[in-house]
Amino acid sequence: MAKTFLEFDAGEFFSKINKDFAKRVKKEIIPQIVDTIKKGRSPVRGQNFPSYSDGYTKQIQRGRYSQYGKKTRPINLTLSGKMLRAFKVRPLLRGGVTIYNSNRLAKYHNDEGAGRGRVIRKMLPTSGSEKFKTNIQKNINLQLEKAIAKQIRK
Repeated sequence: MAKTFLEFDAGEFFSKINKDFAKRVKKEIIPQIVDTIKKGRSPVRGQNFPSYSDGYTKQIQRGRYSQYGKKTRPINLTLSGKMLRAFKVRPLLRGGVTIYNSNRLAKYHNDEGAGRGRVIRKMLPTSGSEKFKTNIQKNINLQLEKAIAKQIRK
């Protein structure tokens, strides 16, 4: 009996897919998340942004944040813009990516609650039961499909 072994490095193949997927998430998904927030909507399925507190609304109306062009509507988590520019993507060794926000205020808005009222305005799904809204999730799936297709074509 004659036989031969055909081997390939699956680790390198999947590593290339993962790196390409991370680039695609940074280029396509992060801007989609930020645009959704700027429109005053949470990117997390089933979540809405609660209104600003009466005190904060009055401060905005009195012009306290006029240097930033802050308005009372939409509720878009944008004052200076630093927090929305702080979304990052990191590839995971075992496949997939982590999307996170490196701004120190993000954890208050997303998880712990901001201001005296401890209001939570979800920017990222952080518990196991939370998911991105359907349009964002479809785009994530599309970007993964493109990353896989690119490596298969090579």
